[in-house]
Amino acid sequence: MNSKLRMVSCLDLSVLIVASTCAAAGVISYWNSDAGSIGYQPTQVRYYSNKINSSFTEYNLAVSHAYTQWTNALPMISMTSASQANANTFFYGGTYSQLLTYFPDLTSDAAGQTAYRREYETNVRYQSSTMDVYSMYTNSKCCLVLRNGGIEAEYLKTMAHEVGHSLGWFGHSSNSSDVMYYYTTSNKFLTTRDKQHLRQIYDLFY
Repeated sequence: MNSKLRMVSCLDLSVLIVASTCAAAGVISYWNSDAGSIGYQPTQVRYYSNKINSSFTEYNLAVSHAYTQWTNALPMISMTSASQANANTFFYGGTYSQLLTYFPDLTSDAAGQTAYRREYETNVRYQSSTMDVYSMYTNSKCCLVLRNGGIEAEYLKTMAHEVGHSLGWFGHSSNSSDVMYYYTTSNKFLTTRDKQHLRQIYDLFY
């Protein structure tokens, strides 16, 4: 494990924020992120996968692992492969230099990155706090960086982490056992904390 490799989520600049004066949409029981907001996908996920580097042997397995982990955690949604023209989510795998074409803000110390669009929907109550809820819209992009010395477990963890962002997990967990922890680790399976944080929002809106 290289603890200096970071999972980076990047918010697309085309964010529409709509002021809301309505009552909270519901009450949630868990909050495992350092962000004050959360999201959900209002449509089923149709993903296009692009392995830019043919030598990236772990990439396809990482994509499969990520959607298996999250569809098991969120059984109300499906994630199916689609053509580039019909997809609403895009996955890329390659070297840092190859990925810069698609992710110009990618930094050299990043293990992956997610770029997304979101729109404010409502808010929910968690204990005495109000948390904003956004819907995720088309053209979310996730990338996995092929790097020297990278191992399979870390690639699987990173892709699951980035897909979690595309599904609405904003911010990061402070628990190093979680897939949604800020730094890369070899813990490739979603924890109860990972699942609870996002599942409760999907239960409200599906």
